[in-house]
Amino acid sequence: MRFKTTDIDTYLQSVQYVDTAIIPLIETTWKQDAKTVAQAVEFTAALTEEMERQFRGE
Repeated sequence: MRFKTTDIDTYLQSVQYVDTAIIPLIETTWKQDAKTVAQAVEFTAALTEEMERQFRGE
């Protein structure tokens, strides 16, 4: 869960089953090629969203 206000009710109902935290680490340096950094951020966000979807059982 990304802990949006819309997700809090779901979290509160299932807090006893939550045992996993996914914390995406996103590079924020612009010393490298900016396009490469942006692609890495997009990939990390997509991967995290897919993992969240699977953990939610969707």
